[in-house]
Amino acid sequence: MESSSSWHSLFRDLAPNISVPVHLRVGELDELWIADDEQFAEFAAALTSSPTVDAAFFPAAGHAIDYHRVGAAFQTGQLAFALHCAARRLTMNH
Repeated sequence: MESSSSWHSLFRDLAPNISVPVHLRVGELDELWIADDEQFAEFAAALTSSPTVDAAFFPAAGHAIDYHRVGAAFQTGQLAFALHCAARRLTMNH
């Protein structure tokens, strides 16, 4: 896939401009996006303008985590991240 072979260089250029919270999960069994702990650390470090970066593997899931048996747990984690970000923003504004 062309997009998966060039995204690394595009990301390095764009990452410093991302200024919103980032929540990334890659299924540990995902065969489309190959990643390791070092790549997750590099990903998080590149997001220098993001107030919060939460990047990790999601156990027992492949690509499109929502459609795996653990999809509900994944979605709950996404909601928790969003609620945490909203609460943090409200706290900072008062």
